[in-house]
Amino acid sequence: MIARVTAVGKTEQGPRGTGSRASFALLFSVLLLATLCGCGPVSEERRLCDQGLEHEKNGDRAKAVECYTQAIAANESYARAYYLRGVEYVAQHEYKKAVDDLTKALALEPEDEMGNWVHWRGVAYRELGEHEMALADFQAAIAKGEKYRHSWRLNSEPALFDEDPRRRWERVLDSYRRDRDEVLQVLQERRKP
Repeated sequence: MIARVTAVGKTEQGPRGTGSRASFALLFSVLLLATLCGCGPVSEERRLCDQGLEHEKNGDRAKAVECYTQAIAANESYARAYYLRGVEYVAQHEYKKAVDDLTKALALEPEDEMGNWVHWRGVAYRELGEHEMALADFQAAIAKGEKYRHSWRLNSEPALFDEDPRRRWERVLDSYRRDRDEVLQVLQERRKP
């Protein structure tokens, strides 16, 4: 038997190990729930990326790149930091750096479920004049985007700000298609005698 003190200060006797098993089960449940809902501690690299996004929102692009670079230094295999810095490089017209970062992000996390990462790399390739590479990336982004359009994740999202997530995603896919069509037109014009 093991003695326990109750809330009113009385001592109770219970079967040996009951308290520790219950405590372990409670701790395990809390940790499992925290892991599943993403409520656990925020990693340094994630915190830095969130800071970078805030700097981007406030128009401080240099500070945003600095935060993403620090996130990469904290964890060189954190794909999101390469992706965010790559997109920021596109905004700053540093397309070669963007291609390098986005390629690294895709190597670390090839799934790119929605096609965003490969789309941004296609934008950088287009701006570098590498239209064949851009076309391949835009087509991959469209294929991934089409698959995502039918995914459970998108179709189970609640409407945000009175906008249907499926309708919002259709607009994203339309932008992917416009980029692809623009590159196809450039390539067709090059082939004309």
